[in-house]
Formats: sequence, C-alpha cells, structure tokens
Amino acid sequence: ADAAAVAGARDAAEAKDSEYTTGSLDATGLFAVACMMNHSCDPNKKTLYPSDGRGPAVARLVALRDCEAGEEVCHAYVDTDRDVDWRRQELWNSYGFLCVCPRCVHE
Repeated sequence: ADAAAVAGARDAAEAKDSEYTTGSLDATGLFAVACMMNHSCDPNKKTLYPSDGRGPAVARLVALRDCEAGEEVCHAYVDTDRDVDWRRQELWNSYGFLCVCPRCVHE
C-alpha cells in the first residue's frame, strides 16, 4: 500500500477508536493477527479476549463454522444482525469500502 493510503487508514482508525468506550476496562491492546483480518458479513470466526486480569492479554480466535483448507479467515467489523443497507452504510462511513461479501450480494 502507498504511504498516503496507510496514513489515511491510520487516521480513520484513530478517529474511530476515540468513539469507543471501554467500560470498566482500563487498557488497550494491539493484536497483530486479529487486526489484519478482513471483513465479512458472514464471518467464519469471532475474536474473544479472555482475561483473568492477572496475566497478559490474549486474543482467542474461535471458528464459527467448519472452514475449507485455504479459506480466508474473516470477522465482522459491524453488527451482522442489521440489514444489508445499514451494514454497507456503516462500513462505508467507518472503513471507506462498499461490502461485496457473498451475503451482501445475495441480500
């Protein structure tokens, strides 16, 4: 990716991060593998962040269904219980892309 695209993505992510609250959690983490996964409105994994508060933070990737060998592992960037128009608008506003995943194309 070119430097301008990377800078734009970083600025958008920082702006979006400022909108979130962490409730009782007083920490931030960067999980290199999890943060590089692409989006799908029909994800094949979810990410859990189990912690007992004493050890290091971990991101646990959990399969939502059986996956084929070589299948891309994707997670949802938005609420997949919402309708296709809402999801597409939210993805456009927050991440700058129009979702053309199989679910959105079908719906």
